Amino acid sequence: MRVDWGEQGKIVFIDRVRGETHHVLFPAFDLVLTRAGGGTVNDGLACGAPMVLVEEPGMWQVEQIRRTCIGMGFARGVSLKEFLERPRACVESTQGGLLLLEEERRRILDLPHHGEVPLVRVLLEKRRQACIG
Repeated sequence: MRVDWGEQGKIVFIDRVRGETHHVLFPAFDLVLTRAGGGTVNDGLACGAPMVLVEEPGMWQVEQIRRTCIGMGFARGVSLKEFLERPRACVESTQGGLLLLEEERRRILDLPHHGEVPLVRVLLEKRRQACIG
């Protein structure tokens, strides 16, 4: 479903992507407004998409993920009440455009990637040493 959003462009609301998760779309997102499900947050972080995470009372694990992301500066949070009463305000700047969250995006992009590469080097070196010795 597409919704016009004045001169700012368009907002696209996505329910499901048949046969896929949303991760294939995240690199194109300027901002993600979502609950803090583990897969969604992981996809957002992996693709450098800043997030506005909506409170989900009663979901302990989702709330822990949400609070951690906000605390680490990767996302902003909104209460469920705020989202229900004024959903557009959750993603709109005071000037009426899309909230950009550049600081959050920078923090996300600064996360270390490919930590497995140094580990593999160490393991291969140990294997090589064992073969020689």
